[in-house]
Amino acid sequence: MQDLLKMKDNIVQLKLGHTAISDKALSEIAKLPVLMKLHLEHTAITNEGLKHIKNHKKLSYINLYKTKVSDEGLSYLQHIPTLEQIYVYQTGVTPAGIDKVRQSLSKSHLDTGNYQLPFLATDTTRYQ
Repeated sequence: MQDLLKMKDNIVQLKLGHTAISDKALSEIAKLPVLMKLHLEHTAITNEGLKHIKNHKKLSYINLYKTKVSDEGLSYLQHIPTLEQIYVYQTGVTPAGIDKVRQSLSKSHLDTGNYQLPFLATDTTRYQ
């Protein structure tokens, strides 16, 4: 982490998905002033970790797919007005939590992964 902080003014995107990144490490990541994209998918990040980045000034993208984040953690993100894309599928986030954040970040795209696949007459398998 110390090596990252040496380059803090140059890091725009951080891909930490599928790593052992901890909530505590997010307190250091919050010190990256120009960070715009943060990939945390398939990690053990929790609500506690998101507290550290709630005041980030530049973050526009965060992927929380398959993390341990819930509505509480998502609520910290509503303090980041620059967020444009938030991915929360397969987390503990509920529709109520999503609605609350959508009110604060109305211009953000919140992806829950709950896609409805159309059934076509030529399909032999029906998705459920």
